[in-house]
Amino acid sequence: MKRRRREEPEHEETERWLVSYADFITLLFAFFVVLYATSEKNLGRAEEFQESIQKYLIKVGGVPGTGGTPQTAHQAQELDTPIEPPLPTYPRTTREAREAQRQIEAFVEEQISQENIDQAILDIALDDYGVRLSLSAHYLFLPEEAQFRREALDILNRVGILLRRLDRKLIIESHTDSLPLQSQAYPSHWELSSARATSLIRYLVRVHQFEESDLIAVAYGSQRPLKPGRDQDSHRFNNRLDLLILTDDSPL
Repeated sequence: MKRRRREEPEHEETERWLVSYADFITLLFAFFVVLYATSEKNLGRAEEFQESIQKYLIKVGGVPGTGGTPQTAHQAQELDTPIEPPLPTYPRTTREAREAQRQIEAFVEEQISQENIDQAILDIALDDYGVRLSLSAHYLFLPEEAQFRREALDILNRVGILLRRLDRKLIIESHTDSLPLQSQAYPSHWELSSARATSLIRYLVRVHQFEESDLIAVAYGSQRPLKPGRDQDSHRFNNRLDLLILTDDSPL
């Protein structure tokens, strides 16, 4: 009787990696197609698309700075992250806001010395509702006081002239750092930041003839720091006055 041959083992599939490789090549091809499709910049169409997406996300609270999270575009720029967006993004603001930013930057460069810019002006940035001009409260005010420094009066006067030329509504947001206060007049950061915002409003009304109805004061105390920590750099950036210059199309 003939013996049966021993059954040979099934051929092991050693080329299964080709499936994963093919999927990877397909995804890579799709990625480059997207890059090619977005390589031609059309600012107008991009803004229309972004505004339509933003209007929807606002309804569900998905846009930082307009939903539940109190984060502005200026604060988002301060985040220390190594990740860069893969595609160019466009500001969520209008052409009117960008024109106002250009006017502010031109005035600052022409009317204020570089030394005073370095000491007093922290940032000029676009915001969802206009332009945000950040001033150093550490430079403007005496320590733990709402009284202006004498050497800061020239900067205050020039800023007042600039704001008067722009002739727009203004929100003054006052911030402090989180260091313990020694002042008896202002035992809390809320009271200190409120007094400083009020001092600036009083100055603009008395010296530059602003209408009180065009000015709003907001005190945040130490609740919205730009830089964590207690070093000199954090102290300078967290002690600040943010002047939010509203555009005509702003809902505020």
